[in-house]
Amino acid sequence: MAKHESLVPMINKVLADMRAEDTQRKVLVRKPRPRRLGYRASIAWLINNDDCDWADGDDDTPQSVTAAFVADCFGVDDEKVRKDLRRYLDVKGEGCG
Repeated sequence: MAKHESLVPMINKVLADMRAEDTQRKVLVRKPRPRRLGYRASIAWLINNDDCDWADGDDDTPQSVTAAFVADCFGVDDEKVRKDLRRYLDVKGEGCG
C-alpha cells in the first residue's frame, strides 16, 4: 500500500497540470464574430418589420426613420431604398404594410 500512496500526490499534480492547461486553452480560443447584416437582408427586414406604406406613395412622401438608417449604414440614396423596397414587394406580390 505504501507504493500506491506515494503515487497519489503525483497523480494529483498531473491532474492539476492538465486542468491548468485546459483553462489556458479556453482563454486562448477566439469566440466567433457576429455576422454582419447585408443590404438585401436589411431590405427584407424592413418589409417584414417596418411600416413601409411610404414606399408605395409618391417620391415626395418621407421615408421611415428605419429606412433612412439603412440608407445611411450602406451609403445609398433614399431613392434606392425606396426602389429596392418596391422591387422586393413586386416579387413577393404584396403591398406595403
